[in-house]
Amino acid sequence: MRKRWLTASLGLVTVTTLACGSLRLPFTGESPISGTRLTEEELHSEIGGFATRFGGVVGSAAEDISAATDQRAIRRRTLLWRMRMIPAAQAAAFTDSAREGYLRALGLSIAQRLYLTEGDGRALFGAQQQIAVDAANSLEQDALQIGALFLSPEKQQQVKAEVEALARKNPIVGRDFSLQRVKNVSHQAASSTSLMSVLTFPLAPFRALE
Repeated sequence: MRKRWLTASLGLVTVTTLACGSLRLPFTGESPISGTRLTEEELHSEIGGFATRFGGVVGSAAEDISAATDQRAIRRRTLLWRMRMIPAAQAAAFTDSAREGYLRALGLSIAQRLYLTEGDGRALFGAQQQIAVDAANSLEQDALQIGALFLSPEKQQQVKAEVEALARKNPIVGRDFSLQRVKNVSHQAASSTSLMSVLTFPLAPFRALE
């Protein structure tokens, strides 16, 4: 039961891979679709896929936790987890800027991991806490894998470090997944000169007519 969230994540990745007809090429800086620089369209698609997987992983993990406890408080928290975090991940997929969407997706995944491992939510799910932690770690790695499509390992580490620093200053708080402060992460990241200098690479134009 504890592995249901992982099965859901792998299933969604498999479906996405089959639909695209190609595999990701990590750490190459090239598009998995055409072997050239990643386009805005493709990056938006990657973020959309992340949002779908995020919902599947969080939803399955929440169900596993709820099924493993008879405590109403914990079951209520699993519901709040789904209600607060899944829409936030979906919102990242609908930003006009693919770069900002990536920063929002990465920032949310890092903030979630910090919240569940060392923040206010570190004991939120009692004996089932590790299920949530495993899900959060998996989703953070998923977001980093998207970055590997267009960032060198060195630049990716720089982006991760800066976004994590922002997430630590603007954490998810309380026991109900309050995201009020987390919303500042994407705004501050988008206005960060050092971050945007890394992300302002020349994305290729749309290849919609190809």
